[in-house]
Amino acid sequence: IYIVLSTLKYLKKGGRVSPAVAVLGEMLKIKPVLYTRGDSFNKFAMTMSVRQAEKKVIEQLDKELNSEFKKEYDAGCMTISLAYTYSDEEAKRFKGEVETAFPKLKFHYIDPLSLSVSCHIGPNALGIAMSVNNYMTSDSTKTSKPKTKATKKVEKVAKEKPSKETKTIKEKSTTKTKAKPKTK
Repeated sequence: IYIVLSTLKYLKKGGRVSPAVAVLGEMLKIKPVLYTRGDSFNKFAMTMSVRQAEKKVIEQLDKELNSEFKKEYDAGCMTISLAYTYSDEEAKRFKGEVETAFPKLKFHYIDPLSLSVSCHIGPNALGIAMSVNNYMTSDSTKTSKPKTKATKKVEKVAKEKPSKETKTIKEKSTTKTKAKPKTK
């Protein structure tokens, strides 16, 4: 996951960067790019414009798709998701750039980021995530996962006749309880 930020203001408000760094970054118009592959975000790059940041992200995706994920990319098993804060026009423009750069990638979705994330990174941010989906192939249009053993078992149980325990539970839930008489 890579996130391109348009401002340091909200990272400062959240205590993720110091006030001095935020002021200096805003004066120099620095646009940070963060990345994660787990539980915390780290600095990936610092650029002077959002367009430069987007270019760096596309370059990094290209490196990853042609090294670490080459086999999956060539097989057509890679998908990409795009998220944004505030400006869906910018997100659609960036999506076009990513599609041009990587025609084999399938877009999963393009949606706004949740408010719980947006409040920490500010408006006009873009997030992009790549994932491997082994159930996808380049020659198929089916994008739903094959059923697992657990899913098949749940479906089988749901189709079976209700057991004695299920009947008892249903009877108890539909039977009204009688009010107890008051005693003095």
